[in-house]
Amino acid sequence: MTEIVSTTTLTSSPEWKLEPEVDGVDLKIKASGPDSISIDEVNAEVSSDKVDLASAAEATDEFEKDKVRYLEEFELAFEASFQGEDEWVEVGTSKNQFYVTRAAPAVTPLYHTVVHLGCSNADGETTEADIVDAVWALFSGRHVQRADGSSLSYYADYNTSNTTTATLLADGDGQCGAWAKLFMDSLKSNGITRNDNYVIFRRTSLSEGLIVKNWTFTGSGTSGNTGYPYYGIPDSNFIGGTAYNWKWTEVHDNAGISGQNVSNPASFFNNHQVILVDGTYYDPSYGITYTTDADFQANAIDGFYRIVTQSVKEADVGIDLNGNGNQTDTVNVPVIQFKTKPSTVEVTEQKTTF
Repeated sequence: MTEIVSTTTLTSSPEWKLEPEVDGVDLKIKASGPDSISIDEVNAEVSSDKVDLASAAEATDEFEKDKVRYLEEFELAFEASFQGEDEWVEVGTSKNQFYVTRAAPAVTPLYHTVVHLGCSNADGETTEADIVDAVWALFSGRHVQRADGSSLSYYADYNTSNTTTATLLADGDGQCGAWAKLFMDSLKSNGITRNDNYVIFRRTSLSEGLIVKNWTFTGSGTSGNTGYPYYGIPDSNFIGGTAYNWKWTEVHDNAGISGQNVSNPASFFNNHQVILVDGTYYDPSYGITYTTDADFQANAIDGFYRIVTQSVKEADVGIDLNGNGNQTDTVNVPVIQFKTKPSTVEVTEQKTTF
């Protein structure tokens, strides 16, 4: 991979191995590449079986200002002239994935996949708005891949703990926070930054959470709480690898909004994290955009939940909850109570700069 910034000049420092070995040769090197890129002749140093340039070879022109470039195979064809002769002979080529960022990257470390996502679909773009659109097009397809072609997933494992770009790229699976950071890091690879760009959607009360589409609710609910009328009794291993496990429940998680390379990702959360750029909320986990927090609630959320202790009649649920061999008692047990989303907006947002 080669990565440079627009308005800078390409430099190259290749080496050659000679067979047979020679000494005392006056040698010059030059090169030509795509987009009329050329490297003027540079003196080379010959020592037995090795040829090195006396100084880094530099292209004759800078790259176009504020313009993203990507070439899957950027090829430089090198030629050599021996003993000051005018005749030039081909001495090989170099090939690299090649990226030119619009501005100096604002992210460290600059992972290969980050700059690949930032440039590969934005080749030729010159404005920040067009670059954002081009990068987003990769995420909105919900099939984001690493630079090596392997897929990256959103909650393929409901228990994934990956919340950073680094851990998402290393493990291949991550939470919404990891996906939000990967998208923003890809924009940062082109020097695109914003203040208050990292948004956390949540309930006002931190003890309550969100359920993302699609969930179904049985009847009108029997929790006894009119505010949260539905409930379920979670199993001891409630969050399984690809499903939620209940002892008994009035709510059910169904296939809903697909995520990155996953048809039915996790959908039971304390919060959800997205990126805000110039008035648009970008949700890279699902490849969806929102205009407001109300838009997020309307199009992504099916309801809200809270975890409480509730008195449950064993006969109502058909379970011996206290393990005494019958189902005739009323037992206080941890439950999760739910309500469907109301018409009023009940999500709030917390903004920070990432």
